[in-house]
Amino acid sequence: MVEPIGFPARPVILVVDDEQQVRQRAVEIFQGLGFAVRSAGTATEALDLLAAIPVIRLMFTDIRMPGMDDGALVREARRRRPDLKIVLTTGWPRVHDVPEGCPVVRKPYAPDDLMLIVPRLLRDAC
Repeated sequence: MVEPIGFPARPVILVVDDEQQVRQRAVEIFQGLGFAVRSAGTATEALDLLAAIPVIRLMFTDIRMPGMDDGALVREARRRRPDLKIVLTTGWPRVHDVPEGCPVVRKPYAPDDLMLIVPRLLRDAC
């Protein structure tokens, strides 16, 4: 459950993945770690949520989203929300053109993998 907009008791994370089972697993992990979570199955849905929910502080997204070339979602999200923290995830063995400043978490990931990166990003300044 997400706290009322404007009064988040805990950081709000947006999980973006076109694979429903993968997306749901990430949501469960983040909720288990104490974060408030929203999720999106498409890049367009993710951008709509970022516009509608300004308290989202971090986007955890698959690098490759259908309908957008690699990195397009990250570029557009950064254009709209320069303060947004972004963590990428992928199951591909090689990743090209990773946007600057975006850590990459390999699939399959575990809660410990996310705990190593996410809290630090939320604490650090841009």
